[in-house]
Order: sequence, then C-alpha cells, then structure tokens
Amino acid sequence: MSRKIIPTQANPHGHGLKSGALVIGAGLIGTMAMLGSAPQAAMAQRSLNGKLPVSTNDPVCVMRERQIKAGKWRTLEKFWNSKGTAYFRSPSRAKIRVRYGKGWLSKNRQKKTLNGGSYQKLSVGKWSLSYARMQMKVPRTTNVTYMVCSRGLAQNSPRLRF
Repeated sequence: MSRKIIPTQANPHGHGLKSGALVIGAGLIGTMAMLGSAPQAAMAQRSLNGKLPVSTNDPVCVMRERQIKAGKWRTLEKFWNSKGTAYFRSPSRAKIRVRYGKGWLSKNRQKKTLNGGSYQKLSVGKWSLSYARMQMKVPRTTNVTYMVCSRGLAQNSPRLRF
C-alpha cells in the first residue's frame, strides 16, 4: 500500500505541508480517512527532499496541530512495527518522550524538555515491534504544532516464500 498525504484544511502557517494532513498507509498509525481526490493527494505528497517518495523507506512528513490538556502524559502518535521521527519546538517547559511497550512492562526513552527556541527530535525505531507512543506533558492546556515523519516498516516480512 502506498502512502499518501491528504490535505484536510487550508494552510494557515505558511509552510509547504497542510495542517491537519493525514498519512494513509503503512508506517504511521492514527486516525485514517480518505478525503479529497487522487490528484490532490498526489500533488500534496512530498518527502523531506521535496520529491515524491520512491520507496516505502522514503520518509513522508506531515505537520500536525493538536490541543493538549495540562496535567497527564498525552499520546500524540502511536507506532507498531513502523519507524518514525517527530520534531517539536514549543511550548516552553513541555516535556516529550517515547514510551515503548504497554502496561507495567513499558519503558520510557528519549525524555526531553522543550525550551520554545530550538527543535527537539524524537525517533521511533525497531523497538516499535512491541508498540511505541510519542507523548507530551504540558504545564497548561495549549495547542501544539509538530512535524512527524513516517519512515517505513521496522521489520519487513521474510523474503523467502514458504
């Protein structure tokens, strides 16, 4: 299944990707919907270098905006058997992390605090075979804009036929 970015609303931020766009296909698990026409999706699909993705390992990036409530850790993105990277900058004093596993067997990795100036990067790799989540905790309820890139499967199916 090929991945497509489908724009869902106008671009208020002035960047190349549409806010609220969704990645359809393998690699990024989240809300999936089929909106817009195929030509729109083909025009909107771009990788990091600005060209159309050639393979399933060519990253597709999407700008997301979500409202995060204060207090608890809130899940922004979920991954299972997929690789991905996300970039965050604000709000100040917000904490971000990657949580692998589920329940009492889970482990927290890549704990970082945002300063509102420099970008922070979270990456999910092969450990997503056991389920991974990118989470954020904010001091007060706020809207958060971040970029998430899907980088294909963490573990491909075997090449041998049986």
